[in-house]
Amino acid sequence: SYYLITVMFPALLVLIIAFLCYGTSSIISPATFRSSSNSSNISVLLQGYININLFYKKLSKPPIIISINSTNQEKFQASASFEKEREVLNLSWAHNGSNITWCLLFQFSKFENSYSLNKISLYYELPDLPGSKRASNNQSIFSVSIGSHYSCQAEQDIWLDNYSPCPVSVNLTLSQLKVQAFKQGSEPEFHGLMVQCSLDYHLDKIVPTIIGISLAVMIILALIAFIITSRRNR
Repeated sequence: SYYLITVMFPALLVLIIAFLCYGTSSIISPATFRSSSNSSNISVLLQGYININLFYKKLSKPPIIISINSTNQEKFQASASFEKEREVLNLSWAHNGSNITWCLLFQFSKFENSYSLNKISLYYELPDLPGSKRASNNQSIFSVSIGSHYSCQAEQDIWLDNYSPCPVSVNLTLSQLKVQAFKQGSEPEFHGLMVQCSLDYHLDKIVPTIIGISLAVMIILALIAFIITSRRNR
């Protein structure tokens, strides 16, 4: 019938496309950063999309926004320091107009049989605000057992606090994140149990449920429309 062709089929097509998009990964793969210890068989591995935004304003000028992201993975140099109870993954790159190398540090701490990402710091310098500056977040992002890895597909927005008088706001966005510190072996693969973040639990339950209910409603409406149309044509 006209109703089925013009209303129901397009609606079903939109829902099917949304379902496929939800289960399809991005075209650009997440960046992978890895560093190994020279003296022991230990490494740290991080994978994900990293986006850094710096916002600041100068007198009588519009706000200035500087964005750095991990889609151009080659510009980042990964290194790490390894201690018995602490590991620090250092992502560094040369920024245009800056006299210093910018660094994004992920600090992991080990306690008994678990480890946590308990600090993220950014060291930077802006062309019109000279001098090295540091912004950090000292709140624990996650804690998992040794031998397992952390996974969070959802976006996490983290604001980094400046530790000197500075009119700059620093926002770090992480998504499709996988991390394993104090990792045995240097191969670029995650091992052990995957610990999923609470944001992913919520997303995994809500989105498929909404899509399923919507599809069921569309099918019921289509059947009702078909029955009504069939009776009218008798």
